[in-house]
Amino acid sequence: MQATTLLMNPLENMARLEYVRRDWTGSRAHWQALLEHAQATGYSDAQVVAICGIGLTHIEEGGIDVARAQEMRAQEILIDQKVWSDGRTEYNILAARIAAALGEKAGALHFLETAEEALASRDRFLWASICLLKGEIIGQSDPRRGAEIICEARAAFEAFGAEEMVRRATASLTSLEES
Repeated sequence: MQATTLLMNPLENMARLEYVRRDWTGSRAHWQALLEHAQATGYSDAQVVAICGIGLTHIEEGGIDVARAQEMRAQEILIDQKVWSDGRTEYNILAARIAAALGEKAGALHFLETAEEALASRDRFLWASICLLKGEIIGQSDPRRGAEIICEARAAFEAFGAEEMVRRATASLTSLEES
């Protein structure tokens, strides 16, 4: 196994950690490093994961146009993919966040529900992350239903000991209660 391949998981983990900590610059730097290593090894799924991670950091900073460019870039790589993958999950999350930022609630929910179904039995942490985002979007028009979904996500995060995500879910619940 090449050294560049061995570096991919830690780079992805660091990018996700910085993202949860809301350090968009640090997260983007790790995503960029992951992208470079994925390109060097020809690992297209990791390329899509990194591209989508870069796009998500831009959304957080209000760069919707840059995020959309990253979405299109990821879509070009995924176009012939027939099976569900980590890249497809990350693409759906990015596409949902873009749709939500543009006020396209139905489109955002479609992407999230598709990913939610695929992840329900595969990756509970990502599933909970998608549920949290879905609850936040639904909560804009139906605070009670949004809170139910967020509570389910928070319970999963608590089971994992993911304190930062528990805090984020709790903050989202508080925000819904105040609306």
